[in-house]
Amino acid sequence: MKKSFVFVIYLMLITACTGEKTTTDDWSVNDFLKVDGKVIRNNAGKGNIVALKGINLGGWLLREGWMDPIGFDYTSTNETLDDYTSRQILIERFGEQATDEMLDIYQQIYIQESDLDLIQSMGLNFVRVPFFWEEVMDRNGQMKPHGFNQLDWVLEKAKERKMYVIFDLHGAPGGHSDGYQTGGHLGSNELWTNPVYQEWTVRIWQTIAGRYKEEPAVLGYDLLNEPVASKESGMTIVDMYDRLYQVVRAIDPDHIILMGAFYSFDFLCDPAEKGWTNVVYQTHPYGADMRDNHEVQKGFMEGQLAYMKKYRDTWNLPVYAGEYNLWLHFDLWETWMNELTKENMMWSSWTYKNIECSDVNNWGIYVCNESPRPDVRRDSKEEILAKWEKFASSYYVKNENLHRVIQQCAK
Repeated sequence: MKKSFVFVIYLMLITACTGEKTTTDDWSVNDFLKVDGKVIRNNAGKGNIVALKGINLGGWLLREGWMDPIGFDYTSTNETLDDYTSRQILIERFGEQATDEMLDIYQQIYIQESDLDLIQSMGLNFVRVPFFWEEVMDRNGQMKPHGFNQLDWVLEKAKERKMYVIFDLHGAPGGHSDGYQTGGHLGSNELWTNPVYQEWTVRIWQTIAGRYKEEPAVLGYDLLNEPVASKESGMTIVDMYDRLYQVVRAIDPDHIILMGAFYSFDFLCDPAEKGWTNVVYQTHPYGADMRDNHEVQKGFMEGQLAYMKKYRDTWNLPVYAGEYNLWLHFDLWETWMNELTKENMMWSSWTYKNIECSDVNNWGIYVCNESPRPDVRRDSKEEILAKWEKFASSYYVKNENLHRVIQQCAK
């Protein structure tokens, strides 16, 4: 056994020395990205303009039932669940520690090193990592001692592949996205009205800023995905962003901060009005109507390009297409991404994986996985884990057309 173990270690060392991956020591201050006017440069904003082209790891650290194997609850007419409710059921059945351990296993299955290898091979140089607040914090508002395992892992593995990482708080405590499932807590938008949830969100960003403030491979902090302020609160989106901006800047003065122009740039302001620096404004253009109509989608795409350029030039800051989909119009995908690159606008498509099988939608590099999803209310722990095993990327259908067009635009 000892000889076998030594031989395995030897092989690992040989692989590490001969493979294309870099070591974390290869990252330096020259790789640190900062805003310089309307562009992003390396060497802390003093070097070359960096063309940033990426993809989202949706469904990994925040699960949306329509696109990933979160499972269902038979008592709810077999409807898919949001992340919060799924965790709630599992915690009630198995306890919080066992639930976290189960989700760790799911996450190790869902995104693996081979997935990052494929992303790197496409020529992409960053990943946006959406995460749910319960990934890092428990329901008592305490940071989990193991809560950063996956964020640390993806950062380390991205660094080995010379890729950057955006940490995206996709679902904040209490919900912040008008109750959309995308925020992980269907029907809840309490961040805006509940001071406890606001303090928890502050604590999350304080912890993240302290943990990663010296990491050059962290592209930036995406403070809140697609925020929609509650009508019951006097707080605006700008108010919330300003509070979180100040919290991060008190700890980390150097990393880029990303803010969502959702539903539009009208919900934000000229960053100079608030004294915000080193910020990027992000938009998520989805032409959801008439998805199969090429002319409609072409007009939507052209309008969005002009819209992004307008605010970039008016407010003198970089803008970022953080999510988008141009459905099955691959010529429009190509035009869109090439135009963004030409204009020094960063982009990341939504998303890497999606279980959906569709003749109209075009949601991922890997699609169409019809493996059975777990019934989180009735399946045993072993049955749930066995079903999740079938959602490694090898069980999906490779979306060759989308893979090809993104790779062409990235390289």
